[in-house]
Amino acid sequence: MTSSTLCPLDRGRPKTDIVDWREIVELAGPGREPAPREAGMPEWAVVLKESLDLSPVVRAEDGERDHDECAAIPFAPLYDPFVRVAAGRLASRCPSGWARLAPSARLDLESGLRRRLGHLCGQALELEFSLFRVAGESSLACLFDEFHDSGPPTRRYDAFLAEMAGGGLARFFAEYRVLGRLVGSAILLFVDAFSELLDHLERDRGRLRSVFGSGRPDLGPVVRIRPYLSDTHRGGRAVTHLSFGSGVSILHKPKDLGMDHAFGELLGWLNERTGLPPLKAPRMLARRNYGWVEFVRARPWRDSAEASRYFREAGMLLCVAYVLAANDLHYENIVGAGEHPVLVDLETLLTPRLRNRTGDEPHAGGFDPGLDRSVLGTGLLPVHDTGPDGAVHDSSGLGWTPSESAGFWTPHWSRINTDHMSLAFARRPGRGPAAGGGNVPLVRHENDLIDGFRSMYAQLRRLQGELLAAGGPVAAIARRRIRVVLRQTRLYELVLHRSLRPECLRDGAVRSAELDVLAVQSPGGADPASLESLSACEITALERMDIPVFFARADGTDLIGEAGTKVRRALARPGHLAAVDRLLALGDGDLARQIAFIRGSVGAKAAAARRTSYRSAEAGRRAVPSSADLVSAAQAIGDGLRARAIVSGDGATWTAPYLTRDQTITPLLMGYGLFDGTCGVALFLAALGRQTGRSGYADLARLAMRPLRTALQRGTFTATATRMGPGGAVGLPGLIHALTHIGEFLDDPGPLDAADRIAALLTADRLRAIQESDVIAGAAGSLLSLLTLHARTGAPPLLARAVVCGDLLLRRRTAAPTGMPAWADPQGRHLTGFSHGASGIGYALLRLYAATGQEELRRAALEGIAHETALFDPARGNWPDLRLPDRGAPAFGSSWCQGAPGIGLARLACADLADDAAIGRDVEPAVTTTLAASAERSDQLCCGAMGRTELLLSAARRRNRPELERAARTIAGEVLDRAERSGSFDFGVKGAVDNPGLFQGAAGIGYQLLRLAEPERLPALLLWE
Repeated sequence: MTSSTLCPLDRGRPKTDIVDWREIVELAGPGREPAPREAGMPEWAVVLKESLDLSPVVRAEDGERDHDECAAIPFAPLYDPFVRVAAGRLASRCPSGWARLAPSARLDLESGLRRRLGHLCGQALELEFSLFRVAGESSLACLFDEFHDSGPPTRRYDAFLAEMAGGGLARFFAEYRVLGRLVGSAILLFVDAFSELLDHLERDRGRLRSVFGSGRPDLGPVVRIRPYLSDTHRGGRAVTHLSFGSGVSILHKPKDLGMDHAFGELLGWLNERTGLPPLKAPRMLARRNYGWVEFVRARPWRDSAEASRYFREAGMLLCVAYVLAANDLHYENIVGAGEHPVLVDLETLLTPRLRNRTGDEPHAGGFDPGLDRSVLGTGLLPVHDTGPDGAVHDSSGLGWTPSESAGFWTPHWSRINTDHMSLAFARRPGRGPAAGGGNVPLVRHENDLIDGFRSMYAQLRRLQGELLAAGGPVAAIARRRIRVVLRQTRLYELVLHRSLRPECLRDGAVRSAELDVLAVQSPGGADPASLESLSACEITALERMDIPVFFARADGTDLIGEAGTKVRRALARPGHLAAVDRLLALGDGDLARQIAFIRGSVGAKAAAARRTSYRSAEAGRRAVPSSADLVSAAQAIGDGLRARAIVSGDGATWTAPYLTRDQTITPLLMGYGLFDGTCGVALFLAALGRQTGRSGYADLARLAMRPLRTALQRGTFTATATRMGPGGAVGLPGLIHALTHIGEFLDDPGPLDAADRIAALLTADRLRAIQESDVIAGAAGSLLSLLTLHARTGAPPLLARAVVCGDLLLRRRTAAPTGMPAWADPQGRHLTGFSHGASGIGYALLRLYAATGQEELRRAALEGIAHETALFDPARGNWPDLRLPDRGAPAFGSSWCQGAPGIGLARLACADLADDAAIGRDVEPAVTTTLAASAERSDQLCCGAMGRTELLLSAARRRNRPELERAARTIAGEVLDRAERSGSFDFGVKGAVDNPGLFQGAAGIGYQLLRLAEPERLPALLLWE
């Protein structure tokens, strides 16, 4: 608001006369606009005006409970007129239903609406209150309030309320026009949603008594209501908990319950035929597009025996969920009712996959998608996720414990309704599987879980024919509607939170631009053209502050939006076929595989809980660790990887955090890649096995490679090869580099054969199609990897393919702003650095020059290096990172991937390759800058401290400077000391506990520790030796 808001307002006129309603309506943006009730005014504006003409006061007659509720809601008295208008409209629309609500239930509804309005208005009101309390206040008055009030000071808060009551609220909505529309619409949606609920209650009262009444003659009045227990969909509708005077408690769910009902019938069918402990499903009454469900009360276990029975039944449920291709069964979708785990939301069974341009679904790293279609995909087993702050949490149905926070961010108010009230954002504490459900760690009952899974698996195998029969349970489920999750809910929540920032609430165009960010990227790798119409559905829902939802029939491939918008053949195949496939695949091999996944997941949970799996009790105690200290620390990392491995007869893998297309960090099964996949981990394990002589590490390396080698041998690798692409460390060439060294470390020709097979896929045409030029994703990385295999085998075709990459790099050069030819990225920037810039590309060309003697390669490399040298900043002893936006001063990196450590390493090697001492002059300032940066956090190889050690180690050995090797070991000692103190390595952008990968995870740290211990035995990974 403008400063005039902070001055006394004219109280002699009606409060809404001080605003221009036409201007508010015009600038508020699109919204829910039924037929106007006043000329030129949509109904939301009518409601807003009607509310603003009332006085915001706390009504004393509502009693102590209402006062307590208001005290917990920031600025609660300001919402009183809106609540009164909403309650009046609801009572008028549903007089009989309203009359059946006890006064306490009515207060519950009003409190729910207050909280919803508080969520909408909170950020803008907090800003205005901050401005108000500093205007005209002396520091002496603030100190007086702080030290002399008998309780929390409220003088300025009370004055702010008085100001708003006297007309300030109307001025507030005149400025925050979009917020006015949202508030008016929220009231209309509230009335629509709860009048619908009351209508359902009146219509179904007899059926409710027969289903849930347990013989009671009447349910009695509704005495308590807990609204908004879920995300809102379809116009502000959400799950509501109703408690009746008779003691009955049920949930009203405003959605189709067909799948929940079919799942309950399936459990009943199994209970009758298996002879196993009966699985519990809540009673329900399914109606058209809504339904009523028994409220399952959470109850902690009485003793360890009951806990054992809980996890045995949980194993049985896990097996059923696996066969039905369930996902998203997180901790809020399971209730622990003593010894019974009860699933309470089954709309994500038979999860279908979106069709994309290739007809399959991509995955970061390119792993076999079949691995993800396992028990791990259900969401019930522990998987560590990483939030935007780098903190790690587990939101799985069985792994979550009450001591863990959820991965969701919500507004957190402190000192509510006092002069010092403030708003921040924190992780939402979870409700969890029964307050006691997580009190006994899952790891203690791993065998109970597996026993339950094994017993149900045997019964499903026995009943396979009946389950798949034409009139059987699977056919019944196939006719139901399923939910298709296009994007993670937390992404929608983030967009909605950002859309409530004050600048978005002043102008509808600004807020619409914020919401339109989702339209830029197609969800889940789907074909953008096919889903364009659904993007409009997303925006419509978000405009109403709803979470968008999409559906499909389990036996179809059409995707349907809330309003009936349909995209034909958007799904790769009908969802119910996943259940058919899994039932037909039941067998001893699959059982062993799924149990291995369970053990691996639970083991990773145990390791994360101990927070010791990557640490050595001996390492890090000396200022300069010895070779034995370094190898011991590397072994601790290897042991941690063994503990966390998910091992089956098909191979071994790990979960790792990946940045999805929705720009959220999500745990997935590892891909094959060198950079962040199983081949990178196997490279470290093979090196560790060779240097320690312990076969267990080498055996695990072989297991980690088995799925890739099997796919190559069976000819099923083609689709994965297409997804990975022919460029750089993250593509197929990274696999070639990893397999070449793994074969050498293991003294095994098998990995070399696999590397040859992959190299054969890199035809000249595929290499010429590489879009990037850099080391990580482009032609330079492909060139280096091909040279690695060529150096081992001497095969001429490998060198010929490397030459194709070199020719591509020669043609790609363009004039840089420095006046020298260099390589531009897709955004047209001529970058510096090893991973993405001129240093890495120049180094690659000089490696090819050394192999071919082609002078043009040397000349191009030196020109690219000259471009980079021209950008050197002597005052900083560094080269600017041109990827970052220019905010008035250049940014500088201090890691291998970007900045002096990587550029200095490239210069060191290039000086020898080009036989040009002038290139080597940049090494000394790079070393100086690297030494100064050694105390910075982040321990990983790519972007952290361990990557910086390679420049120091290589310089020490190439230039006979042993003090630099000592400095490199000192940095490693600092990394180990920090890990010992904090309980974990710091992996930077991908979290702190569980990143097993090579370039940004534990395997890379372990590899560099081994190289520092015995540099003559291991090649420099960061130089692609």
